[in-house]
Amino acid sequence: VKRTIQAPLWLTDDQAFKERVAQGMAAASGRSPEEAARSVLLGNVDEVKAQVKAYQGAGVEEIYCAQWPRTHIESLRRFSEEIIPEFA
Repeated sequence: VKRTIQAPLWLTDDQAFKERVAQGMAAASGRSPEEAARSVLLGNVDEVKAQVKAYQGAGVEEIYCAQWPRTHIESLRRFSEEIIPEFA
């Protein structure tokens, strides 16, 4: 049995976009923007790598990346090229 999570992914260098995502997730979940941002993979490459490392440290073996909306395919491409190789 593997420990698996599903997390929305927004890999971005745009701080304003990151804040909009956190606000939207907060509104959808009834949590603060800070709490909402901790429940998703959100940020630049270094921030998302740190989030993945934290999940790995907690015993997570697989992460299913959700795309909301699916048009953020660039996040997924960057994730596969810039983050996955560090954990492969």
